[in-house]
Amino acid sequence: MVSLRPNCYVRYKEKEAISIRKQSEIKLNEQRQAYHDAGLSLAAVEKGRKEQLARMDAHEVELKELEEARSKERLEMELEIKNMVQAYKDMEKIVLRKDRQLMESLEIY
Repeated sequence: MVSLRPNCYVRYKEKEAISIRKQSEIKLNEQRQAYHDAGLSLAAVEKGRKEQLARMDAHEVELKELEEARSKERLEMELEIKNMVQAYKDMEKIVLRKDRQLMESLEIY
């Protein structure tokens, strides 16, 4: 302990108390700033998360549209192929019938 006169000792303790209070205020301000910065970081993360979710939703809609378009196109292609095969079979029957008529008229059969 410092050996001081009573009046000086009181001033010394007052200065010490003021110094401790200033250090506490500095630490408190640092903690407040850290808390504020953490809040800003959290807000940025939340904003990014919401943006990601919105992009995912948009991509899901786009994917669904593409799948529907692909399915529709596949059905159209299958119908077109079916119609082409049927047209070929119909033509084949006509050609065979005409061929048979021609052969009969030539009396080959």
